[in-house]
Amino acid sequence: MLAGDILDRVPTEPGVYLFKDARGAIIYVGKAKNLRTRVRQYFRPGGDERFFVAAGFLGKAVADVETIVVTSSKEALLLENHLIKKHQPKFNVKLRDDKQYLVLRLVDPKDPGAKDPAAAERKRDVFPRVEVVRNIRDDRANYFGPYHSATSARETLRTLNRHFQLRTCTDHVLETRGRPCLQYQIKRCSGPCAIDVTAAAYAEQVEDVKMFLGGKNAELLTRLRGRMTVRAEREDYEVAAVLRDSIEAVERTLAKQHIV
Repeated sequence: MLAGDILDRVPTEPGVYLFKDARGAIIYVGKAKNLRTRVRQYFRPGGDERFFVAAGFLGKAVADVETIVVTSSKEALLLENHLIKKHQPKFNVKLRDDKQYLVLRLVDPKDPGAKDPAAAERKRDVFPRVEVVRNIRDDRANYFGPYHSATSARETLRTLNRHFQLRTCTDHVLETRGRPCLQYQIKRCSGPCAIDVTAAAYAEQVEDVKMFLGGKNAELLTRLRGRMTVRAEREDYEVAAVLRDSIEAVERTLAKQHIV
């Protein structure tokens, strides 16, 4: 049971709370708009009607609480999901199976001159795409998220397609298409299905996307500005304009981003 002075020190901002047992192991993770009010509910009669709380199982096991303050309820929701997946607390059940939230999956491109020629010759391996998936597998791919809704995940995907131009077609279409699709015509894909896109150039686009999704925006801006300057000096103004638009998109994202 938590001591009263510990409860008094819990902040009143929105965030996530982690209940720990006497050994320091995390046994329950939750979120709240007001951390102090929510945590107190666990330790007063009638505060929470769930059986494992009302019967006292959780309260008797709790020896300490850790809190993480965030800026909004949405951030608290996503952080709670991440911490439950990471720590697998025994009193949490609903969010432990990795199926509640969407993530974006991106495989690193393979070098066409790699030791496995058969794999390197497949376009899908040289020109990977960003996919929306629900399950994170141990397949050495890059996973970004989670996203609290399909709308937010697909909006991020649209931003990537608009400004970083990775392919959007399926592996089968990539291997069989003979001419570029509409996405190429409206400059939302570099067209590796039918256009002679170099593996090095595409790998650079993939790295840009990884930086963007990984929150490395300052480093990404430096890369993009450097390439834009080079293109402008070569009088390749069309590519320079695309890079300029990408820079503006990253700056807009950076302006509204909160670091938790």
